[in-house]
Amino acid sequence: MTSLIVMGLSRMFRSLVFKIGMGLMVIYPLFIVLVSLKNRTPDSEPLNGVYNSGLVFIGLLIGAFVSVLIGQDYIEKTINNKIMAGHSRTAIYLSDFIVAFIGAVIMQLGCMAAASAVAIPLYGMYSTPLSEILRMQPIILCIIAVYTALALFVTTIVNSKSYAVAASMFLTMAVFAAGMMSYQVITEDKAEKALAAEQGKVIEMTKDDTLALKIFGVIYDTDPQSQVCILSEDRYPENGTKMIITDIAAIAVITSAGLLNFCRKDIK
Repeated sequence: MTSLIVMGLSRMFRSLVFKIGMGLMVIYPLFIVLVSLKNRTPDSEPLNGVYNSGLVFIGLLIGAFVSVLIGQDYIEKTINNKIMAGHSRTAIYLSDFIVAFIGAVIMQLGCMAAASAVAIPLYGMYSTPLSEILRMQPIILCIIAVYTALALFVTTIVNSKSYAVAASMFLTMAVFAAGMMSYQVITEDKAEKALAAEQGKVIEMTKDDTLALKIFGVIYDTDPQSQVCILSEDRYPENGTKMIITDIAAIAVITSAGLLNFCRKDIK
């Protein structure tokens, strides 16, 4: 499988969609720093969290990046060549996952490097403890892996590769929207309860409201985009361990389903 990964990485670095994704992940934090310059004062606080700003849309980038990169494998019949060369379908699928995951991680590292190279000289060193930043990295890697597994699953299950990009983007956008909505709902609910407790009031809720909050609560914990929103608060989340466990479970289930489909399907 090593040879497949090496070949995949070589093709990935030459891919235009990877270069575009990398460029966006580098430019976006620079744009945030430039916008912040307008209100900068000598005593301005460090731009904590700007190094993770690209996570906001990395799921959409992964959806496009993976579907184009892997879809090209089908269109150019590279998949057939790999099978004829004696590589197992399991090795092909897992190597594609590893290559796409590495590419997405490199994009995130590019975002962190670009943001820090500009933000630190202008605003000073981040005040967030290094230990806190390091604690968040496993969650970030899990988020990237979930989006990669989803995109790869859709790309391999959709027979028409001309529609694979659209299907992958549709799914990632749905995950994106659900995560953003659940984060907003749960955050507002927590704020209302905190305010009510401070004022000595009790919030009465109907069964429907309670059920809705439970559903949003599950999405809040498991959706990679809501996890991104939580990490944007630049602290290790209180449910961080739960996030990692659910992400690993999601990666295992999605990858297993995609692998099962890929091993059984007729590749034309």
